[in-house]
Amino acid sequence: MNVLYYQTVNEYPFDAFPAYANGAGYVASKLAINKIFKTVPYTRLLRHLDDVYFGLLCRDAGVKADFDDNFTSAVEPFTGDRTYPCGLYNLHGFRFDRIKDFIVLRDDQCKNGGRFRVNDWESMIDADNSMTKEIGKLFGWF
Repeated sequence: MNVLYYQTVNEYPFDAFPAYANGAGYVASKLAINKIFKTVPYTRLLRHLDDVYFGLLCRDAGVKADFDDNFTSAVEPFTGDRTYPCGLYNLHGFRFDRIKDFIVLRDDQCKNGGRFRVNDWESMIDADNSMTKEIGKLFGWF
């Protein structure tokens, strides 16, 4: 069991989380932010689950999420797909000193759009990043 992300029944007494964006980036209109802001005092705060908390805020505010494939979810290295959209907006768990290599790889493969493949994940992943460690454990990589 992953203790860091574990929620007790007292903390979250429901069977499932609402739809939420798993990632380091969100885009929201001013109208959506104003609606979400009004729900903050009334929405249950979840420790270590900021993405789920934002999903709860959106649900409680009546803000519908539109998911965009150009945002990453941080699980790509562990699912076996190992591809990203060429219009990528964000990265998770990468070593800072390898970002330029990642960009060169993307630019070389994305001349015609679509998706690009990263075959050498292990050399680019920051294994000391706490989120990377937790996801890696979940998928049996670490």
